[in-house]
Amino acid sequence: MNQIESTNDVVFPLRGLTFGSRKLAGVLFFALAAQFMTVIMLAAAMAPDYDFGAAAISDLGVLPETALLFGSIVRT
Repeated sequence: MNQIESTNDVVFPLRGLTFGSRKLAGVLFFALAAQFMTVIMLAAAMAPDYDFGAAAISDLGVLPETALLFGSIVRT
């Protein structure tokens, strides 16, 4: 028996390029993960006495120097 596949993939035009829904989801997932990692590294660099190996990333939310930055990335 043959499986019937639907070819009704939603296409999103963006600045002259067209993206399928799965490709757009993958690009957005990658971009958000990169943003999250960048903000976490920035916050860890700003925090005094923060140790990547010993501390949890949630500790960045309670330090006054990084609380606003960490809170903005977690609450998106």
